[in-house]
Amino acid sequence: GNVDIFHSSDWTQPPSRAFKVTTVHDLSPIKFPRVTHPKIVSAHKARLTWVKKDVDRVIVPSSATKEDLVAYGIGQERIRIIPEAPSPIFKVAKKPEIERLKKKYRISGKYLLAVGINPRKNTQRIIEAFDFVKAGEDLKLVLVGEPSFLEIKEQRDVRIIGHVPPQMMPVFYSGAEALVYPSIYEGFGLPILEAFACGCPVVTSDVSSLPEVSGGAAILVDPYDVSSIVDGVRQALRNKKTLANKGLTRVKEFNWTNAAKKTLDVYKESAKS
Repeated sequence: GNVDIFHSSDWTQPPSRAFKVTTVHDLSPIKFPRVTHPKIVSAHKARLTWVKKDVDRVIVPSSATKEDLVAYGIGQERIRIIPEAPSPIFKVAKKPEIERLKKKYRISGKYLLAVGINPRKNTQRIIEAFDFVKAGEDLKLVLVGEPSFLEIKEQRDVRIIGHVPPQMMPVFYSGAEALVYPSIYEGFGLPILEAFACGCPVVTSDVSSLPEVSGGAAILVDPYDVSSIVDGVRQALRNKKTLANKGLTRVKEFNWTNAAKKTLDVYKESAKS
């Protein structure tokens, strides 16, 4: 029809005579097919082929995702980086809220938080690292999410919470000693910014988009080395206040108003085409 610009999400770009824009958050289905449902892998491969052939501009959240797309054969002149941001609901929770949450989910004492339970989130190494960290500490590991492509059971001091309502996540972050997020790959890594906004220290990976997003406000570790994760968590526990303050400062650089303005700038490029 008579459409000037068509912006698709999740690469679902239909044929059109309009100026075509799509958003690619990451290439995890293609880079990690063994931990993605085969139908999702095949669908995303077909979609990306169409993006490569027909889309005028591709919006990505990070330089890391841009590099992934360039390696896949999409010209960098077509790619625009627009960072994402945490929802406004993410802010430091009050102590009574944290105590109510711990009572509701039967969490006693201090805890480390991990978000996502699957091989790409590096869950198995997180648990192995926790076994070393907890020695001599009154500490629990709380895993939020449902296990995916990973057989894992609750054990002493390790709690699997499952899916939780989004409005509860700020309280989980606020009550944690640290977010342990040594992911193998992320197109952006919103949990880092969510934790920052809640005053939660962050331990994350030195690969993919994670150093880019954390911007020096997190402890970076080698996600493939359990001892590196152990050292990183111990550093975070020793420097909680400093890291929390760094995170609160860093997260102020990300907001959806800027993202919207930059997206509008991409739309305006249609006039030059």
